[in-house]
Amino acid sequence: MKKLSLPLAMAAATLPLEAHAHHAIYGRTPETWLEGFVSGLIHPVIEPLHFIAIIAVGILCGVRNRPLAGVSAFVAGTFLATWATGAAASGLMVELAVAVSVFVLGVSVWLQFPTHRSAFVFGLFLIGVVHGAAYAEAILGAGMEPLVAYLLGLTFVQAAFAILIAYSAIAFRDSRPWRPVAGAIISSAGAFAAVALLVASA
Repeated sequence: MKKLSLPLAMAAATLPLEAHAHHAIYGRTPETWLEGFVSGLIHPVIEPLHFIAIIAVGILCGVRNRPLAGVSAFVAGTFLATWATGAAASGLMVELAVAVSVFVLGVSVWLQFPTHRSAFVFGLFLIGVVHGAAYAEAILGAGMEPLVAYLLGLTFVQAAFAILIAYSAIAFRDSRPWRPVAGAIISSAGAFAAVALLVASA
């Protein structure tokens, strides 16, 4: 068990979920509009699970032909949760919820569960809320101006990547073999991160 725990703990360190968007401005909370905007742009890209989630959302929205509705729901969830949460949302539980959400997204890409449009959109909104709670840590303690700028950058980069991936998925929708492979990779990343976080916190 000890032999297994060490690599998992090391893996947890390579899958950071805390406020590493601060790295874009030398490890401190954004203080200006530009710093907030840059942090918002970079945060979803430099953290693997957030970026994988955006990819998965894009794939799901594309194969279900809901590129705008689904992406909008996910982005709205992240926006509202980032704005509304904060310190109370920090910690292992949020990090674990992010990992589990990636696992769920991967399984959904893999198995293509039949769901009603409203349930599908609402589910993406809830997953966005989970990721927004994690994003909130990056802007904790910032003033209104950098907070608004952060949200603008965050919204733009998530929507841009997810919509691009969604329309790419539409273009390749009939090429069935790639979806199970993508789903397996995404769900494996979420499951591995969840186990690594639990082992590291034990």
